[in-house]
Amino acid sequence: DIDVIYVDPGRAGYFWPGRHVCYCDGCRNGFRKATGMELPWHEGDTGYTPAELATIERYHAWYQDTLVEIVRQVRKLVKSYKDIPLIYNINNPQGMAREDPRVFEAMDAFLYERGNSILERAEGVSLARAAGLGVWPYVGEYNNWPRVIYNGFDFQQQIFTTAMFGGAPILALPWGYVSHAANRRFVEYPFGMLKQHEREFAGFRNYPYAAVVYGYRTPPGHAQSGTWWTTNVRMSSLGAFAACLYGHVQVSSIDESLLDDIQKLRAYQVLYLADSPYLSEAHIANIKQFVREGGGLVVSYGSSLFDQAGNRQGRFALEELVRAVPIEPAGELAETLASYRSMTGGPYDLYLADRSRPSLENVTPLWSFQPVKVLDGGEVWKDIVTGDGLRPILPGVIVSSYGKGRVVYCASALESLFLQQNSSAVGGLLKSLVAKAAPEPPPYEVQAPAALITNLTVKDDTLVLHMTNWTGNKLERAGANEYYLAPVENVRIRLIVPKGKRVQQVGLLLTAPYRKEQKGRTLTVLIPRVEAYQALRVDLK
Repeated sequence: DIDVIYVDPGRAGYFWPGRHVCYCDGCRNGFRKATGMELPWHEGDTGYTPAELATIERYHAWYQDTLVEIVRQVRKLVKSYKDIPLIYNINNPQGMAREDPRVFEAMDAFLYERGNSILERAEGVSLARAAGLGVWPYVGEYNNWPRVIYNGFDFQQQIFTTAMFGGAPILALPWGYVSHAANRRFVEYPFGMLKQHEREFAGFRNYPYAAVVYGYRTPPGHAQSGTWWTTNVRMSSLGAFAACLYGHVQVSSIDESLLDDIQKLRAYQVLYLADSPYLSEAHIANIKQFVREGGGLVVSYGSSLFDQAGNRQGRFALEELVRAVPIEPAGELAETLASYRSMTGGPYDLYLADRSRPSLENVTPLWSFQPVKVLDGGEVWKDIVTGDGLRPILPGVIVSSYGKGRVVYCASALESLFLQQNSSAVGGLLKSLVAKAAPEPPPYEVQAPAALITNLTVKDDTLVLHMTNWTGNKLERAGANEYYLAPVENVRIRLIVPKGKRVQQVGLLLTAPYRKEQKGRTLTVLIPRVEAYQALRVDLK
C-alpha cells in the first residue's frame, strides 16, 4: 500500500546547539566501539583542546557515515519489496551543493520545503530535473502564516509553474481546503487540470537549450553595493535565469556538479556562467571541451577569477576562452573612472554601447564591472562608454572563438541589476549575449509580456510548450498574495520543427481558439487569449 518512502534530513548536528554532539548511549557507545575514543564534553561549550576538537570532527564523520549506511540499507530493503521512489529533504536548491553526494546515490527524488517566488520555484525545479532527479516542492509559504483563507492566485500559479518545469506540487498544510469551498478552487482547478492532462506531463523532460549554473557562494569582499543596487553571486545567477525566463529563452538551472560530466553538458547549446567565482581544473577542462566541440559560452564579471579558498587571482582561469585579462586602472583611466559612476542617472553615468554604432537609442545601463583589456583573439562587441558623448573607455563585452564554439564575456554584473530593477534594456542585453554565443537558433520564440512564463518539454516525438500567466505579481515579495490575474492577449509562438521531423498534429491542452500556419520548418501559432495557464502540444513524425 506504500507508494513512497520519505526521509527527512540526516546530517550530523541538524538543529543541534553548541558543538553539535549527541551524548546518548547510542552515540557514546557506538563512537567508542568504532574508534576507541571517548566523546569530550565541557560545560559552557568552552575549553576544548585541539585534540578534543579533532575528536569531535571525527565523531561528525562517523555519525554521517552511520546515517549514510542507514539510508543505503533502507533503500536496499525497500527495493527488495517494491520499486518505489525514496525522497529526501534538501530544503532548497542550495542544499544540493551542501549535501553528502552519497545521499544522492541512494535517492530518487527530493523535497523542496521552500519555493519562494515563481522565479525561484522555476529555477529550483529545473535544477533538480537537470540533475536527473524528481522533485516535490511545497506550494505556498512554509512558515507561520500559511492561512488557507488568504491564499489565492499565488497558490494556483505555483502549482502550474511547478508542474510545467517537471516537479510534483504538494501542499504543506492542505487541511483547510477540505472544507473551505471558496478558496478550494485555487487548488481544485490546477490539480484537476493536471489530472486530466497527465499524459502531457508524465515522462516529459525539459528541453535543453541554455543552462545557467546555479551559484550562491560569494567570496569575501566580492559583493558590491551602490546607492540603490547590490550584487553578489546568488543575485547574479538568479538574475541570469530571470533574464532568460522573462525573455522567453528556453532555460534550465544546473548544479555546478554537472560541470563534472561532459556528456550532460553536451545536451545544451549555451552554458551561462553568471559570476561563477571558482571553477575547478576538471570543470575548466570540460567547459573547454564543450566550447571546442561547438557549444556556446556566456561568462560575466568575476567568473573564474577566484581560487577555491575565495582568494582573488590576477587572471581569469578561463582566460584562454574569454580572451580578456583584469587590469588595475591607472593614470588618465583611473582619473576618468573616479569621475564617473554606474547608475547615477546623468551625463557622468556609464553605459554599454555597440562599438559599431553607439547611440543613446541602444545603450545599456552599466552596473558593477571588472576593468579588463582585450587579448589577441578577442573582439570588442560593446564598449563601456561615458554618458557625455558616449566616449569609449574600456571593453564591455568581448566575443571570441574557441574551436567550433563561441564565447561571450561581459565585464559587468548586469544579471544582478536586472534581478533588482527589471530593466528591459538590461534584460534585452543579457538575452542578446545568449543569442550571440548560441550555435543554433532557439527552439521557439514567443511574443508576449514577460509575465507569461514558458517552458518547452519533450517526450519521444511530442513537444509541449507550457505557458503560465503571472501578471498578478511577477516581481514578487515573500508572503504577498494576489487576488486578480489579468489575461495575456495575442500570444504569438514561432516553433522550429526539428530537422528530419514534420508536424503531424497541433493542439492546445485547454480548449481555446487559435490559428496556426507553417512555412518550411517554422510553425507559427497565435493564441488570442491566455488566462491562468495554457500549453501548445505538437506531435511530430
